[in-house]
Amino acid sequence: MIFSGKKSLGSERGFALVLTMSMLIILSILGILVLSATNTDLAITTNYRSSADAFVAAERAVEYASSPDILFETDDTHLALVQEGTDDFVTDTDETVAGATVADRFADLQDTATGTELVKSDDEDINVVKNLGPSDLPAALRSKFGDEFAGNFYRINIEAQARNDSRSRIETSKVRIFKKSDDSVFVTTSGG
Repeated sequence: MIFSGKKSLGSERGFALVLTMSMLIILSILGILVLSATNTDLAITTNYRSSADAFVAAERAVEYASSPDILFETDDTHLALVQEGTDDFVTDTDETVAGATVADRFADLQDTATGTELVKSDDEDINVVKNLGPSDLPAALRSKFGDEFAGNFYRINIEAQARNDSRSRIETSKVRIFKKSDDSVFVTTSGG
């Protein structure tokens, strides 16, 4: 029996081609689905990481703002205040605290490795340590320290940003507790 390459069975014409094309279409659809799922997972992971970086930058700024040089300042202290309508930092002399300008404070809190920084804004209520002044202690602290103590209250409002336009905002308060008869005794406590 000699087989000739020119002769084919009538019922098998094009079947192998149709089967091959069908398998290629199915594999292509599966590849697209896998690629789409991978891209979605990568986007979620990247956003999570960027959000975490922004939160860490905001936490770092709160710790920085809690330093005695800044916290004991009598006026409000801005960490990233820019002039209205520009991207230039405010250079008023009353914004210089312990020899550091707004630009110095911003640079101290910027992290080029992770791409995090404070949000620059001309809004005086963002990235600021507000000195709310002295007052009697709240009931919870008064029961702990007694009536002979008072507190100087501060509100810290921080907003940081990271890659992918991720932002994190932290608002906290600090209390500098002092003895009413002697202002040299300081204890700082925080509340979230």
